[in-house]
Amino acid sequence: MDATDNWVEMPQVGSFTYKKCSYFYQRWGDPERPPLVLLHGFMQSSTSWEPIAASLKLHFCVYAVDFIGHGLSSKSKNPARYTYEDMAASIDYFLRKVVCRPSDSASNPSNLANKISRRVTSKPSKRAVSKPFKKTVSRLSKRAFPLLKSLRKSSGDCAGEQSVRAHVVGYSMGGRIALALMKTSCDVLASVILESCNLGCATDGEQQEAAKRNSAWVNRIREEGMEEFVNYWETLPLFETQKELGFDKILHFSRAANDPECMALCLEGAGKQAMPLSGETLTNIKKAIASQRDEKRFQTAATKQDETRSQANDSEVDSRKGIPVLYIYGDKDEKSTLVAQKLSAVGASVSAINVGHNVHLEAPMLYLREIQNFLVGIDQTLWD
Repeated sequence: MDATDNWVEMPQVGSFTYKKCSYFYQRWGDPERPPLVLLHGFMQSSTSWEPIAASLKLHFCVYAVDFIGHGLSSKSKNPARYTYEDMAASIDYFLRKVVCRPSDSASNPSNLANKISRRVTSKPSKRAVSKPFKKTVSRLSKRAFPLLKSLRKSSGDCAGEQSVRAHVVGYSMGGRIALALMKTSCDVLASVILESCNLGCATDGEQQEAAKRNSAWVNRIREEGMEEFVNYWETLPLFETQKELGFDKILHFSRAANDPECMALCLEGAGKQAMPLSGETLTNIKKAIASQRDEKRFQTAATKQDETRSQANDSEVDSRKGIPVLYIYGDKDEKSTLVAQKLSAVGASVSAINVGHNVHLEAPMLYLREIQNFLVGIDQTLWD
């Protein structure tokens, strides 16, 4: 297979259902490779990642999902599906049930541990048994719990942690959803790469201003339709550099093809005003990057003495390093430059490329190089 074949190979497609809505996704590459998930921006879809995915699939199993109301996912008119929290929850569900789903194999240590656990903790038979027998079973049960814990730990699924973790890449709105995942989904994240996303508003007053601005955009969509709104959208300074691309008309067509009510609901429910304040977001990022996270305790029916001993062991073996974070941005995007400074201060890696807001479309090869350098720094085997 030569290099040009990478660009024409058709991806696998699939869908999953979350809260009665269907979500479409594409998949490239060998499922045995480490998973990498791509999250698109507002008014885009999974297709915006296709040129990048064609190269990434040589090293990863690449997934690109359509957010609710975008691409081929459901065009729900339920506002609850478009909240910042629910959009993040749908991706958390996707990561756990599709991307990072543990093996169903009977040889999986975690599955074996679960089977033993059910046997050990099951209700005793009503049949009469002798007291010595009961004491023997009790002693064996107490000894079994450390073994069960060890089995779960060996599979990477101890106390609810997934055995597989995904690298998540999010652009703009997709990056803001990735930020939410860093609070709710750390156990399924291997690393997070953010592209040109904001961190939320700094103050309540700024949040009110963002809500007012987005409300004006929502009214414009509902009153004028997508074509007129996209014409206006593309005049924003944020997208000035995209006019230099040879496929700007394709971008215009794909944006204008969106359902207007879905885009309005998305702005209302998941716009900048819907995010936590930036201070809280930065605190979550700092914790995810730098701190050691104690895993949840494996609850047992053991005595308090055994439980204390188990917790002491937990502190030694059940913590791991935080999640590496990279922020990629165009240095012609002034707002993203300010975000990069704040992220660098809490321990994130930052990388500037001489383009505008949409780095992966404006400079795909440089974008891939930065991703490669970052991921190889985490694990050299990721780019073999």
